[in-house]
Amino acid sequence: MDLSNNSFSGVFPSVVKRCGSLATLDIGNNQFSGRIPPWVGIDVPALKILRLGLNRFTSEIPLEISQLAELQLLNLANNNLTGLIPREFGKFSAMKNPIISSTGSQTDESNYRDRIDIISKGEEMVLQRTLQLMTGIDLSGNSLSQCIPEELSNLEGLQFLNLSRNYLLCGIPKNIGSLNVLESLDLSLMNCREPFL
Repeated sequence: MDLSNNSFSGVFPSVVKRCGSLATLDIGNNQFSGRIPPWVGIDVPALKILRLGLNRFTSEIPLEISQLAELQLLNLANNNLTGLIPREFGKFSAMKNPIISSTGSQTDESNYRDRIDIISKGEEMVLQRTLQLMTGIDLSGNSLSQCIPEELSNLEGLQFLNLSRNYLLCGIPKNIGSLNVLESLDLSLMNCREPFL
């Protein structure tokens, strides 16, 4: 479901609650506001792509999002989210193991082609390829505070991580080097008061 780049407003669309088999939800670059409902992590369990960036969502990130076992791309960037980055994000199953591309495989339900806009390595790009081969988290441009959870270093299949433009006060987790397939790490413009490492 792609409703991105419109002028839709109001709260998070409740129609999604009935879409238990939905794999991609992109409502980015609209004017949706209010809280991100906790039921997203429970009633839409098949989500692989969740893009809510460039809206006006407020309050804390619901912990229930961490229950999305198949989630591989999470974009909550450029909202008005506050509070902590949930430690539970370290449980994202699909981001834990590096995904190895297999050439010559046929496209099926678990290996589909789609389109998503992401920011990686400081540049906005339109990703039109087999999305099963991309994993990443973008929480940039919010008002998230305190520390970067050590648990994020459990996501060894992560390819990009963008936490820039927040109010994270602690240093970089010591185990960040365990993210062996990480291609892009953006921690710019953060209010860090402790040494990075």
